[in-house]
Amino acid sequence: MKYYLFKGLTESDLLARTYYLLKAVDEITDEMNVNKFAVCQSGCAYCCKIPVDVTLMEAELIAYETGKVINNPNPIKRISYKNSYCPFLDVDNAKCTIYSVRPLACRCFYSLEHYKYCKNVEVHHLITTVDSNSKWGKIESLLLTLSNNKVADIREWF
Repeated sequence: MKYYLFKGLTESDLLARTYYLLKAVDEITDEMNVNKFAVCQSGCAYCCKIPVDVTLMEAELIAYETGKVINNPNPIKRISYKNSYCPFLDVDNAKCTIYSVRPLACRCFYSLEHYKYCKNVEVHHLITTVDSNSKWGKIESLLLTLSNNKVADIREWF
C-alpha cells in the first residue's frame, strides 16, 4: 500500500510527513485538554522504562535528528526491556533528549493519577495511550503505512 500512497516521495518528504503527523498529535492533545488532567511533569521519568513501540519512519526521524544509526530489529525475537530506560533519556536530569521528535507512543502516554503509581510498571493505574483517542489511532495507522508496518521497541532500533 505504501507504494501507491507515497510513490515518488523522497526520503526527505517521508521524514517531513512523519514529523508533521507527530506535530498533529500534539495539536489533538491540546484540543483534548489532556494536560489539564495529567499529572506528568518535567523531571519524572518513570514512564521511560516501559516498552515503546516505534515505527520505522519514527526511528528514521530520530536517527536523522540525532545522527545515530538504526539497528535492524528482529521481528520474530522480541527482547524484553523491562526496567531498562529509553536510550534517549538523560538519566541524570530525567529529561528526554529527543523531545521534539519523540515517538507517538510517548506523545500519547499520560498518567491521570498520582505519579507515584508510575514508579512500578506492574501497578495498574489510569493512563492515556494511543488507543485512548480515535484521531491518535488514525495517525498511528498512517505512520504504520509510511513504515510498511515495521515497528519495534525504541531500544531495538537504537
